[in-house]
Amino acid sequence: MAGQVFGRWTVLGPAPRTRLSASWFCRCACGVEQSVSGNSLRMGKSTSCGCARLARKRATVPDLTGRRVHRLTVVGLLGYEAGQSRWLCTRDCGNDVIATASRLMNATTRSCGCARSKPGSTNHAWRHDLSPEEREIHASRMRSGKSVEWREAVFARDHHRCVKCGQHGTLNAHHMDGFDWYIEGRYDVENGCTLCVACHRAYHAEFGQKRANCHDFLLFLDDDRYLELPPGARFPISVTSPFTSTIEE
Repeated sequence: MAGQVFGRWTVLGPAPRTRLSASWFCRCACGVEQSVSGNSLRMGKSTSCGCARLARKRATVPDLTGRRVHRLTVVGLLGYEAGQSRWLCTRDCGNDVIATASRLMNATTRSCGCARSKPGSTNHAWRHDLSPEEREIHASRMRSGKSVEWREAVFARDHHRCVKCGQHGTLNAHHMDGFDWYIEGRYDVENGCTLCVACHRAYHAEFGQKRANCHDFLLFLDDDRYLELPPGARFPISVTSPFTSTIEE
């Protein structure tokens, strides 16, 4: 077989025999040399060291150069690591960030983290509309046992699936009528709905962070009943997801 070509492999010579079949030292077109089973070569199961598959995968990666992702601007492609493309980004503050294409396209990586380190009113997420009392409520809501129980009850009712896309994984319990203004429904399970991180972010990107309401939520779910729902309506509204049982809002 020495000198024969199989795909991108060129056979150099015999290699120590394995228990199953004879093996051959081969050189890939990319320069990698390794031992390959003779049966794999003859049956076409091995045609390269994997570089061809990687090249096809890289060809499908979109060019993200110049794209804005929240506070990041993609400068260019740095290279590939562990099968993923890595991109150099610069943040508005001047810091450089390296992120994979998947994290940029899903907006999982949106900054270098410096915004989170800014204290108080200098932070970009500071709510200037909240009173000190309301601010204390917001600060304690996620660490309170009552909030944890509410969140787990919402997840359990929705079978731990996003009611928008059906995804499992990291989930958020969303208040259909906002936590900040609908005080009596803050811990009412019927006022909660399970969303994945991407859908939760998409909802607030479209409808804002304030004054969440059932009308907007039905619109977000592409439910035609929002046309008949007067703004400010609350209970009872039946929201049916293709991925969960009927939820009584």
